[in-house]
Amino acid sequence: KKCVIARTPVELPSLTTGTHGLAKSVIVKSGGKLTIDPKSSLTIQNYLKNEAAASDVLVESDANLLQINNSSVNIGNITVKRNANLKRLDYTYWGSPVAGQKLRSFSPATLNTRFYVYNEVNDYFDGIFVFFTYPTDGMYPTPTLSLTPVQPEASYDFEKAKGYAVRASNALSNVLSSIPHSFVGVPNNGLASIPVVKSPTGQGYNLISNPYPSNIDFYALYNYGTNSSIIYNTAYFWTNTNYNPKMQGAKYPSNLPDGTKITNNYAILNGTGGVSAPYASGTGNNDPIGSPSNCPECTKPNEFIKVGQGFIVKVRNAGSYELSLENNSGIRNNNSTSVFFNRMANNNQRTNVEKDRFWISLKTPLDFVSPILIGYPQGSTTNYEEDYDAELLIYGGDSFYSNLDNKKLAIQGRGYPFNPSDEVTLGARLGLEGQYEISLGAKEGVFVSQQSIFLYDKYLGVTTDISKEKYVFSSKAGDFGDRFVIQYSNQGTLNTSNNLDKLLKVYQSSEYIIIDSPDIVSSLKIYDVSGKLSYQAKPDKKRVEVHSSRFLSGVYILNIETKEGNVIKKITKK
Repeated sequence: KKCVIARTPVELPSLTTGTHGLAKSVIVKSGGKLTIDPKSSLTIQNYLKNEAAASDVLVESDANLLQINNSSVNIGNITVKRNANLKRLDYTYWGSPVAGQKLRSFSPATLNTRFYVYNEVNDYFDGIFVFFTYPTDGMYPTPTLSLTPVQPEASYDFEKAKGYAVRASNALSNVLSSIPHSFVGVPNNGLASIPVVKSPTGQGYNLISNPYPSNIDFYALYNYGTNSSIIYNTAYFWTNTNYNPKMQGAKYPSNLPDGTKITNNYAILNGTGGVSAPYASGTGNNDPIGSPSNCPECTKPNEFIKVGQGFIVKVRNAGSYELSLENNSGIRNNNSTSVFFNRMANNNQRTNVEKDRFWISLKTPLDFVSPILIGYPQGSTTNYEEDYDAELLIYGGDSFYSNLDNKKLAIQGRGYPFNPSDEVTLGARLGLEGQYEISLGAKEGVFVSQQSIFLYDKYLGVTTDISKEKYVFSSKAGDFGDRFVIQYSNQGTLNTSNNLDKLLKVYQSSEYIIIDSPDIVSSLKIYDVSGKLSYQAKPDKKRVEVHSSRFLSGVYILNIETKEGNVIKKITKK
């Protein structure tokens, strides 16, 4: 039967926290009110008709309004709220859950030049209300031009399922605060078609959004209809990463010649799992079960995407397509483990399917943490495949990644089932000279109790069981594309025979560092304790002499390669 809500002397209807209501159809008469509180939901079989004021039917932030019948037409405006943790100059990727919401009035204190749509053709953001005459306004390099037609501020509505980048109110302070936002309009229902494109010169990235006043399941979206043939099983979420106060001025890592400061702000989800954007150490961890409330920006995404959320997907092949969503495919849901990215409060994020996977992170001298994910999910292989392998969307001044096919990956799916003889190469861009740490975060499946994880530093010849302790090392700044290897057994110095290790001698004379080996030395590399390569040669002889005048006083690591294996030796140059 229909649920009719009208003015009465009794308490007005409200779905309080944790309540999940069901109705066939809902009519809210003039004077009536309906409120769905956070972490609560209302599922309606057919339609919602609101004859009261828009503010009298309220879907609070983190609440869900679901509908079952795709063909039901809703009548009347309602209010859907979304709180976002913001400070001045922060951006959020938004999408509207209602029809009729004006984009400009959604954030009235945002400068009109700071409403953007994403331009897939040239990988830039275009102003939606102002045409940028680049490079006059300093946004694009010459000769790039905005390709988006300017829209009228007073009348332009959010387009259904389209994503927008909107900067926060210009009146906000530099202190992070929870800022309420409201969408007012007729709640979206039924089929939603999302135009996406990959141009001949573009990379296929498209900014879309959740079009409903309920959460959606990204994996269900990906598997619905022909969507899996159109996009990869990957979503990128902008997070407004906060830098540590230490990362200022000359100590702020940069990777561009002109001094431009770039840091990866994207959390990523794919078929292997989710990984957070880099974050300030001491504000969180890399635990997939949830992150501390004082580190909402280091929360990892799962498949459940909140109301109002915009996100980036990638189209597989060149052409124009339409993604499709609808009510009855499992896409819409009221799952409470979802996260709103830009920075939402802590949430329990454990999903129903546990995979063999682990998270590992690099901490810099400025206490900035870059996490990555390595997993062995069903469907993945050891080849590069974008449904399970995700590249860093931004290669920042400090970056940590795994390597596959010359790609820098934030997430790598290594093939199912897990093979304990597998190895994974890791690389890093280190922005500053100093002390770094590599540590293990959360682990699932076989890695929880059965399988140790070892990190081998190829430059220093050091193997560490990171299942038990973090690896601490000093390094110069620079790019180290293949310095580390993940292994699942303690191989020490890479299969060196114990006999060779004992027989091979390294010592100093008055002028030389001398190697006496029972086998021919085919390759010699000498590193200082920071990991910098100081000397390399291919001697092809058993006795090797290197003039010590090449080296300053200090400790050096010798990586000596023979046909019998590698030997790692340490020597102190006096």
